[in-house]
Amino acid sequence: TGAMADCSMICSTYGAAVPKVASDITDKAAADPEFKDFFTSLVAKGQPAVDAFKASLANFISDAYKCSTGKYTGPSMAAAHAGMNITQKQYDDFVALIAGVLKTNGVPDKDINGCFAPALVDPAFSSTIVGK
Repeated sequence: TGAMADCSMICSTYGAAVPKVASDITDKAAADPEFKDFFTSLVAKGQPAVDAFKASLANFISDAYKCSTGKYTGPSMAAAHAGMNITQKQYDDFVALIAGVLKTNGVPDKDINGCFAPALVDPAFSSTIVGK
């Protein structure tokens, strides 16, 4: 599995790319047959709404990985996903989509698996989204 990831550099190495990654995740998910229904109402609101969502997601990611504090001012994950009834398979597939976006943006597997994935697959986090 190669060298262990050094996650102390996650913000200095990847912090500047967070807005692009958030944008790519949103665009890819909105075009994916498995997820597009979740994004239909957002996309229907127009590009300013989509751009605001991307900015909010970037702030969430930045705060989640402790590259910033208090930038994300949106709803809790449970509130944001309420009524979506997201299944564990959909959640796992979305995590795989995120991993694919990270890889496309040049993040090595050791950093995806060692630094980014643990927070996403943590049941304390996924349980705030799955089945809500």
